[in-house]
Amino acid sequence: MAASPAFQDATDALEYIDELSNEEPLSARAMYFTGKMLKECEEASTAYFPVIEPSGGRQDVATAIARLGTNVTECGARRIERTWSRCQSYFERDGARTHGDAQSWIERASAAGDPSASAVLGASLWSAGLQATQTRSTTSTAGARPSPTQDIEIGLQLIERAAHSRDPEALSQLALKAPFVSGKTSVDRGALILASCQGDEACERNSELACYLSSADPSLDSSLGVRKILETQNAGSEYEAMREKAERVISTWSSAEVDELFIKPFRDLRDLVAKQQSSRR
Repeated sequence: MAASPAFQDATDALEYIDELSNEEPLSARAMYFTGKMLKECEEASTAYFPVIEPSGGRQDVATAIARLGTNVTECGARRIERTWSRCQSYFERDGARTHGDAQSWIERASAAGDPSASAVLGASLWSAGLQATQTRSTTSTAGARPSPTQDIEIGLQLIERAAHSRDPEALSQLALKAPFVSGKTSVDRGALILASCQGDEACERNSELACYLSSADPSLDSSLGVRKILETQNAGSEYEAMREKAERVISTWSSAEVDELFIKPFRDLRDLVAKQQSSRR
């Protein structure tokens, strides 16, 4: 698999996407990172920087952070500032009109075989199907649209494909999206994150993963990379258990270990929801 484009280092969203589009032919990997960048700006447009009527201007970064109040960590604030900076071109040049939507790019990338796109798309289908099942929304107005159960199973198939690719970017996406049910602890999550970043520099610097770990322990410098954050934990703590579990997986990378860490959490919650639904009938 080709090395990941420098997504973490991109400072201008549309400039980055335009650089990716120079590939001939356009690779599945370039499609995925195009979708990933568009998704970041799309979500930021709604969550942090909505258009303010009647002026038509956008809420600025200082207001976005202030509105979150005590709910935003230092790490989270830095992420918002970075997104504001690199999505400026997307906001100003109507990136949705000129470059399309993230979902379409990710679907194209998954169909073309990119495991990271399959991880994102699979987790999205799985989550949407699970939510529809829980709310008993078993009918659809979309004609050929699969049922919630079908969405869940299709999502799981994509998740399995992504996990068994062992691709660091795909695994990091599953690490961020994997659910944890009763009996699962932060040891599982930390081990999953550390294993997902094995041998991939971009993943180890992934701000999303680093933010997750630092939010669990605010004393950590959240600018540290994922591996460094784990290595700064005190020996004998639950973080030592994270490292031990991750190293065991990394040393073998057997299908069973990958399944246990990256796929089983999705299956477990599916089965739990199905059991709850069955008990209500």
